[in-house]
Amino acid sequence: MIRGVSNPMMVKGLIEDRLVNYKKIEEIHKSLRTISDEFKMGRLDETRHNVLKLECENEIKNILNFNLIIIQILIICVFL
Repeated sequence: MIRGVSNPMMVKGLIEDRLVNYKKIEEIHKSLRTISDEFKMGRLDETRHNVLKLECENEIKNILNFNLIIIQILIICVFL
């Protein structure tokens, strides 16, 4: 049990969500590397490369924003 936390199961769930998101970010970084390699080898044109890169970057940004919310909730849970 987490000491001093009013709802430890909620905190545990939030931490697990954060770990899942970390793995998603790692997968997206791998995709970005693949996209870059495909572009360098000439398999992707510049327009398609830029679109795919932007999609990946936006997905990472959304995950990081979600993680920020999770961290804020964790802080609130710990200090209540």
